[in-house]
Amino acid sequence: MSIADILIIFVSIVVTSFISGLLSLGGGTILMGVFVWILPVTLSMMLHGVTQFVSNGSRAVVYWKHIHWPVVTGYAIGAIGITIVFSLIAYVPNKVVVFLLCGTLPFANYLIPKGYALDVQKRGGSLTCGTVNTGVMLTSGVSGPVLDVFFNKTDLTRFQIIGTKGLIQSFAHVLKVIYFGGIILATTGEFDMGVLPWWVFVVAIFLSSGGNLLASKFVNKMTDQQFRKYATYMTLGVGATFFVRGVMLWIEGGTLIP
Repeated sequence: MSIADILIIFVSIVVTSFISGLLSLGGGTILMGVFVWILPVTLSMMLHGVTQFVSNGSRAVVYWKHIHWPVVTGYAIGAIGITIVFSLIAYVPNKVVVFLLCGTLPFANYLIPKGYALDVQKRGGSLTCGTVNTGVMLTSGVSGPVLDVFFNKTDLTRFQIIGTKGLIQSFAHVLKVIYFGGIILATTGEFDMGVLPWWVFVVAIFLSSGGNLLASKFVNKMTDQQFRKYATYMTLGVGATFFVRGVMLWIEGGTLIP
């Protein structure tokens, strides 16, 4: 791996952790796209899982007192259940699938018929959220746009949304690292990171925390209405970009089958 590639990875981590810390979505999707652009899918999943665990976890720490715990409990049950199911088939997506899913997911909220809006606070909503969100994450590497669908219609404040999503997303990324780490171990017989130096993971952890702490200084200056509006613009723009990239790879000879 070249120095230029590593620098791109580091800059992307700082920028996207700031975006995620400010809007509670968008950053992880951008980062996954950058990683898949440079690295093999399995390595992208591992590095993304580590950085996003720290990024989301640091937000959970900052907004700990605002976390909505009933949502966290239901989410964890659903997330663990679907991870066990995925482990039985050991599915690894290819780059075309990852880019297409990263591009389509931000539009998920607009594909749901009116009157059927998902709500993480409704009965069974958090369990469904954990199952669907984690399943999408293990398939595409990210799931922030899907998670946002479950939070769009709630009456939670921006602080509750950022804190709760931070905690449940950090948990989901731990499951992702365990899942793909297990696949690497089963395939190679060891935790072989290939072209990715081990110290990149260490630096990534510190960079993720820094971006989030900086973003927390700006959150207080926004209203809840501004928070939701900017988050929507960000996710749609990112989605369109990666969808085009996925289509281009498909046209160039890529396949939807791993």
